[in-house]
Amino acid sequence: MVHLFTPADHNSEVQDVGDDPYTRLLSAVVLPRLAGAITNAWEPRDPEPPLRFLEQWADVLPTSVQRHILDTLILPKVRACPASCRALCRTMIH
Repeated sequence: MVHLFTPADHNSEVQDVGDDPYTRLLSAVVLPRLAGAITNAWEPRDPEPPLRFLEQWADVLPTSVQRHILDTLILPKVRACPASCRALCRTMIH
């Protein structure tokens, strides 16, 4: 079985997505760099970079990998954004 790494801790939490060679290649080469880019550089206020990636790779990414990218990389940052925006607004008001 291949395990895709989550961005927070590449050693603690994994998601099983399959065992085919192509998924293993994606897990070893593409996803760690994508996770690093999304975790460290991407801001949810600018949705274009991950959307562009998903659109450009849609035909070649297995559904399980697409779901992993959305569920463990993109959506957690999007969900956290409103809270951080509220905190920023409170800081600016006070």
